Amino acid sequence: MFIGTFTLSLSIAVLFAPLVVHSKYCEILANVVSNTKMPFMLTIELPDGQQTEQIIFDEPGAKNVILKGQNCGSKHWRLNTFRRDANGQWQLAKESQAKLDGAGGQMTLKVEDALQPRVAGRLGVFCAESAICGGGPSSGSATNELSPRG
Repeated sequence: MFIGTFTLSLSIAVLFAPLVVHSKYCEILANVVSNTKMPFMLTIELPDGQQTEQIIFDEPGAKNVILKGQNCGSKHWRLNTFRRDANGQWQLAKESQAKLDGAGGQMTLKVEDALQPRVAGRLGVFCAESAICGGGPSSGSATNELSPRG
């Protein structure tokens, strides 16, 4: 009886060990895809205050960015898009927030004409508490697929 209980406890500990690692440090490869001809800028701010360099698109295309931070799943990330005004200055277009986390995962962020970023696919990345995750505000799960979510 003791050996069976010990084995079960050890199995549970091994199963949940990656979740502990994810809560301390994250590294996510984000493939940002522009499906619009409208010029825009995307910024991503992690919960620890780190912010990506400005990701600027003047036409449809894709760019990769590595997102690294501490305690990534503890608070919401901020994903903001900006469009140029008549004077050529960047003005906020869409302000989004989501809880994201993952260690060694990857995701695809797509931006269409409405300039609303959305997670179109993810592998080893947790996304929750936002409609940009693909399943509405109550959606939240890690997935092992990179297929589009809508």
